[in-house]
Amino acid sequence: MPAMNNLGLSQEQYKEMETLCACFNLRRAARAVTSHYDALLQPFGIKATQLAILVALKNLGPASMSVLADTLVLDASSLSRNVAWLMKEGFVRQSRGRDGRVRPVVLTPKGERIISRAYPAWSNAQRAIEGSFSDREFNAALTFLRRATDAALHVEEFD
Repeated sequence: MPAMNNLGLSQEQYKEMETLCACFNLRRAARAVTSHYDALLQPFGIKATQLAILVALKNLGPASMSVLADTLVLDASSLSRNVAWLMKEGFVRQSRGRDGRVRPVVLTPKGERIISRAYPAWSNAQRAIEGSFSDREFNAALTFLRRATDAALHVEEFD
């Protein structure tokens, strides 16, 4: 019989939580991958999370903070903090919304330039990660990540 601690869990159960937990392993991978991208983007003075916001805006066009948060699956506080920094740097601005209440975030020409300037570093970071996998493995990993995201966002449907 596995040894139990005073809370009723065995060492095997703790190990199971560490090795099989989707959240633990995805967050660990996310921290490692983000750190890798951040290191290569550092000469441009931008972090991977900030570049992701700029790229999302380029793809979306002017977007409200709520649309941007939903697109990036980012909490409002983290998004606000990053958008404030991007505004201070002149990479984005807020425009006047049609109804006056919503002030869409807009990518500026300076923001487009930093994306273009940082692209080679991003591409190097991307190739290094992709190079650790076969094409089939990498595509399967991306599929898994997209499905895990969708599953987590719709988990209430399974409760």
